Amino acid sequence: MKEYEIRVINDKEIIINFFFDSKSTVFSFLFSVIIFTFLIFKIKLDVLIDIWIYLIILFILLMYLTFNKFYEWNKNKSHKLTINKADLFINNKFFCKISNIESVNIAYSINQFESGWKVYLSRYLNSHDYIIKRRLTEKDALIIAEKLSLFFDKPIVRDS
Repeated sequence: MKEYEIRVINDKEIIINFFFDSKSTVFSFLFSVIIFTFLIFKIKLDVLIDIWIYLIILFILLMYLTFNKFYEWNKNKSHKLTINKADLFINNKFFCKISNIESVNIAYSINQFESGWKVYLSRYLNSHDYIIKRRLTEKDALIIAEKLSLFFDKPIVRDS
C-alpha cells in the first residue's frame, strides 16, 4: 500500500495526501487489550483493589501508544500548498511570504514514542517551521523533499 500521494496541479499548487494503514492500529489495540486482560485475570482480587489506579494509568498509556499514529495522521493527512503572488498558503491559510522559506529540510528524529525521518519547511528569522510529515522512511522523506524543493525552487537541507 502506498503511504502518500503527491499531486502537482500546476506550478502554483501542490497537494500532498497521506494515507493511513489501519492494520497496525488494530493489531496494537488487540495486543494492548490482551495484555491488559491478562494482567487483570492474573492478579488476585485483594491486590487488584490496591493497584486499580495503576492499571488505569497503564491502560491510558497503552491506548495513547496505540492511537498516537492515528491522531498524527488525522492532524496532518493533507497539505495543500498554494503560491498566490508572493505568498504561500497552506490549506488555504496564509503561512508566510515565499521569500521567507529558507529550505526544505529533512531530519532524523528519535524520541520515546516515534522515530523516523521528518520533512519540514524551514523559515528565515522564525522558529515556527512547518512540519509536512513525521515517521517517514529515508526514501520517502527524500522523495517528498525533492518534490517540494522543485516546487519552491529551494535547496534541500539534511539536518543531523
